[in-house]
Amino acid sequence: MNALSHILNSVEIPKGVKADDEGGCDYSQYRGYMSLDEGAYYMQPYADQTITRVALTPAVLNADKPTEYPLQSEQQFNSVN
Repeated sequence: MNALSHILNSVEIPKGVKADDEGGCDYSQYRGYMSLDEGAYYMQPYADQTITRVALTPAVLNADKPTEYPLQSEQQFNSVN
């Protein structure tokens, strides 16, 4: 997943680079990765580059309604001191 994330860095649209006529801007809001080998979906939001993994278990795949998962809205940092 780490290598795939680095590859996708070359095609993402950073916030503020593509402005529209109304003052807004387009940008890559998230990245999604699917691992067929392990049956998992990975999400990487723009605001927090931490990759979140969702295991695609039978319960998740056969759910009656969509499931929402909380994601961080700010980048997380680890302090070593």
